[in-house]
Order: sequence, then structure tokens, then C-alpha cells
Amino acid sequence: MLPQLTLFVASLLATGSLAAVSPDGTCGMLKAGANKGYTCFKEKACCSSAGYCGAEDVYCLNSAGCQGSYSNATNACRAPRPRHDHQRRRDVRDHRGGQVWV
Repeated sequence: MLPQLTLFVASLLATGSLAAVSPDGTCGMLKAGANKGYTCFKEKACCSSAGYCGAEDVYCLNSAGCQGSYSNATNACRAPRPRHDHQRRRDVRDHRGGQVWV
């Protein structure tokens, strides 16, 4: 019981809410989150619009629908990083097959 209590307290401190940390990599209330309201864990802090935890741009970009309320930290979701002229845009596919430009 003590490890579960520790996990709950860590989730409360990290997110400021009473959401439980995801045991299966799903998060939020929609799609894969299935109304469970899980919060993502530290290693994969962002909750995608598809309801999965991850750390890549398709999970963490605001423009891709990152769910800040179910991500591990309030600053986990972010705007795209600024590009420099020598960098080319790349097309990243999200879980639904849509395009997210970074």
C-alpha cells in the first residue's frame, strides 16, 4: 500500500490535481484515455490529443493538441521550437495520421 500512496502523493505534487498516474501509458478523458483521467508519468510527461503519454513533439506540441491538464507538469505542453534558416521543416505524423509541422 505504501508504494501506491507514494505514487498518489507524487502525482498530486507534480500535477496539482488528484489524477492518478497512468499504469498503462494512456491519459486524459478522450479516446485512449477512456474517461479514466490518468496523468502521464515523468519519463513520458505529455498527454497527446489521442490520449497517450509520450515525450516527442507529436505528444508535447500545443499545436498537436497536447492535453496540459493530464500531462505530468504544467509546462510539459509547448509551442513549436523556433527554426533557423538552415533547418528544413519536417513532417511528423501524429497517432491519427494527421500532419504536425515542426
